[in-house]
Amino acid sequence: MRGLPQGVYEKLVSEIQNAEVPGLLMSALLKQDVFVRDIANTLDEKAKSKAILFTLFAQQFNTIISLSQKTSCVVDENISFLDITSIFTLVRSCHERYLSFWHLNTALCVWDVTPEQELNFRWLCFKHGGLVDEQRSFEMTARLRDLTNMSKTLESFKAERRKLFDDIRAHSIFAALDQRSREDIERYGNWRIGPRGSMSWRELVQLSPLYNRLGQYEYFQLNQHAHTCYRGLSLVNKFHDDINNGLVD
Repeated sequence: MRGLPQGVYEKLVSEIQNAEVPGLLMSALLKQDVFVRDIANTLDEKAKSKAILFTLFAQQFNTIISLSQKTSCVVDENISFLDITSIFTLVRSCHERYLSFWHLNTALCVWDVTPEQELNFRWLCFKHGGLVDEQRSFEMTARLRDLTNMSKTLESFKAERRKLFDDIRAHSIFAALDQRSREDIERYGNWRIGPRGSMSWRELVQLSPLYNRLGQYEYFQLNQHAHTCYRGLSLVNKFHDDINNGLVD
């Protein structure tokens, strides 16, 4: 579409039918994913992690489209159903991957640092959060079985985490955060950091290109489907009633 006048571009987009949108998006994602895979071996750790985020988004988007065309029963192919709960759970995951990708690649420029320094700080927090989770997972596994022979591995986790946190603590953005946000990073591995400190997924929507009210409402609705709660069950029941009454194709 490069070079097209804005009015012509908008007219062409408006003529796209809803049924065509998933295929067009998947085609664009696939082209980008092929390019990312071709250069994966040339990327450093930071860029490779971002590339993996993109690839996972593309793969899950493809699975969502596939599930939307109904799922066959593994023991009887004559039986098929629309697994709406799994679809919305995957959409929620894609929603978070999109926000994560945006957060790691877009500087807000609200601190007295360069955009590169801000993005590096976010990456350090993101990686540190992974080490916190990895250490927690290792310790929980150790409660289930004897891992005394792997004590050196645990110590290496802790040493790497300490070293990484030293880099975070030395950053000027860390010094500008409130005490609670600094503790969230150090103790719990929080990596979603905004102008006011630690952010939830809903707060992250507010700083993204998504339309805020729609993005927050969407995430709230997706959580209802992903979690086992009374309203989630009610939403699924209503969806199937709408199908049976011909209100949903």
